[in-house]
Amino acid sequence: MESSEVASSYGDVDHLLQVNEFSETSTADVKQLQEELRRLQAELDECRSLVTVAECEKENVVETEQRKRKEEVASIQRIMEEAVSEAVRNTSSRYEKEISQLQKTNEKLEAELQELKNREKTDISREGVLAAVTKSLKRVGNLGSPLPFTSSTGESIENLEESMRKAQEDAEMLRSLVVPLEEEIKALKDKLRATDEQLRLYETAFADLVKGLGSDVLSEMIKGKGPAEVVEHLDEKRHSLASGHCIASIS
Repeated sequence: MESSEVASSYGDVDHLLQVNEFSETSTADVKQLQEELRRLQAELDECRSLVTVAECEKENVVETEQRKRKEEVASIQRIMEEAVSEAVRNTSSRYEKEISQLQKTNEKLEAELQELKNREKTDISREGVLAAVTKSLKRVGNLGSPLPFTSSTGESIENLEESMRKAQEDAEMLRSLVVPLEEEIKALKDKLRATDEQLRLYETAFADLVKGLGSDVLSEMIKGKGPAEVVEHLDEKRHSLASGHCIASIS
């Protein structure tokens, strides 16, 4: 009876030892797991901090790039506005100067034309007077019967013939002057007409330019070009319009 009790006691002791050993092992595992958990939590917190810093840096970079882009766009717009303003000033000045020159040429041609008209009227009046004198002299020579021939009569006839000859020569000379004058007047009229057409063309082109300053066509035309290139391009457009207008006039 006593031996069985002792054996039972030994069994209980072994069981307690096993339980204690298992408990110690479990405690060690729990501590190890807790350490691992703390390590992972620290790594997670560090990753979160890194992500937060990266997001802040990304936002700063984005804001910096956006600010740079806005500054570049504003600079380009300012350069474009300055280029357009300079091109418009240069082109306007050139058009105004050429229009002024054409107006002066037009006034000069009108004055020359008026002077030629006045000269033509004067020459025609002189020719009319000489023609009338010539006709009168012819009528006088044909009137009545022939007079008795005397020395004074012969001299009168010779003087009359000389006067008629001079009158005829003067008339021929006046005709030779009037014909070139008429041709010169015609040439001046043609030149004046061409000058008027060119003046209207310049005025129309200048008006179209000023009218279309804010249009998409002008923006497209000056895109990527300097002021000198813009002026040269406008000149080409002007000459193209002038050529088309001249061809249409000839047609």
